[in-house]
Amino acid sequence: MAPLLGGAVLIADRNPSAQKPLKDELNSLGVRNIESVTDLGELMRATKKSYDIIFLDSHFSEKRSAGSILEELRLLKVPSKTMIFVISNDRSSGFLQMLIEHEPDEYIIKPYSAEDVSKKIIKAYQRKKTLLPIDELSSAGKVGDALEAAERLSEDFPQYRKEIFKKKIGCLVKNNQDEKAQELLRQQVVKESHPWMEVALAKLLIAQGELEEADSWLRKALNTMPEYSDSADTLAMLLHSQGKSDEALMVLEGLGAAGQGSVRRVRFMHGLAAIVGNRQLEKNLINKAIDRSGYGLLAEVRDYHRLALMYCDEGRIDEAIQSCIPIRQFADPVDIEVIEPLVRINAALKNGEEGKAREILFALGRKIDLREPSLSCSACFELAKACLQLGKESAAEKYLGYIKDRKHDFYFQSEIDALSSDIDEALREKKLDSEGETAPRQIESKPVLDVGSARVNGDLAKKLQGVLATPGGQ
Repeated sequence: MAPLLGGAVLIADRNPSAQKPLKDELNSLGVRNIESVTDLGELMRATKKSYDIIFLDSHFSEKRSAGSILEELRLLKVPSKTMIFVISNDRSSGFLQMLIEHEPDEYIIKPYSAEDVSKKIIKAYQRKKTLLPIDELSSAGKVGDALEAAERLSEDFPQYRKEIFKKKIGCLVKNNQDEKAQELLRQQVVKESHPWMEVALAKLLIAQGELEEADSWLRKALNTMPEYSDSADTLAMLLHSQGKSDEALMVLEGLGAAGQGSVRRVRFMHGLAAIVGNRQLEKNLINKAIDRSGYGLLAEVRDYHRLALMYCDEGRIDEAIQSCIPIRQFADPVDIEVIEPLVRINAALKNGEEGKAREILFALGRKIDLREPSLSCSACFELAKACLQLGKESAAEKYLGYIKDRKHDFYFQSEIDALSSDIDEALREKKLDSEGETAPRQIESKPVLDVGSARVNGDLAKKLQGVLATPGGQ
């Protein structure tokens, strides 16, 4: 009669009066520990605690979509036992599609009856409780025990077989047993295939360098279920790695409005737009990434650097500097000090004022000398790029060295790899010049990203590992 006895619940809703019916129903299910928050900052602070259920109203924030809030909650890595319910009066397929990829446990449509809410809560709670041992054993590295538990649960709870199989694949991949995961997937796709299985198999094939077969599985998944965004994401990354950035962008644009429900995807799209030379689309997507990420965990200084440099290219220096002001809401103090000088360095280089650029760079270097390791990855990248353009290859190598071993999104990693190659080449040429083996010549900065040189063999597999989402789900 009290299935949630002892449970803890968090309700995120701007309207406190709207919470009462839900709280009453939770009380009837045995929940006594119910907390509520009315703004985004409170929600993110509250998630440091452990809850059994988080209820999120889809209009919780005026500035942030429910999808971006869910995306940020996933970054927080809430405990595996926590269920996330979205409550909304929006029944449109487009809205639901933008939510689905962030995997809430349930969706409750307003107006709702107490009976409907109770049924959904109990059903989701029972499913989560039943499957939780697989996640816990997998996280502990007990692969054998996790697989045994999965087999046992499949027999006892046949209604959860699809979810259990997905967790088995996730467990194997998480614990580096890719061959076993691929074997199980190949067996299953013959019996009862699903796009997520085809995408999971494709990711494993990419890691092995089997790109043609991976491409085939991804296109099959995309044709079967166009709204399953993971197939589009993975295919776009594969195409971009093969130098087909224009086709990659077309694949992601094919998702329509729902494709912009992920800040991570929007960033990848504006990178692709930059490569194909669509500056207006690039700028629009950068602004969307900024709007949807807010000032929380999804916010990145990189977006502001990109936007500012676009204004620089247009000769709009004051607007470039103004566009950087919002980073004061979330960035490290040293990043705040760096961003305006970086804009002025780029503006000076664009105007052919190399001496002025050198002066600004020298003064900036002295100012941040002891705090360089605290710089954001984007600031280090832009400093390295500026140093290379000014013939300071060793300084460029130093700045890039701060970030080469960190984890980056797929497109930014491509930029870093390309810049690293440019720096290595410039250092080699300078060494040859100093040894008298070649005539001195002016070293020109190459494009940051040279998609024509993208490798599609074993090196690609290394680049994609850790970038593609885990096949078994996040």
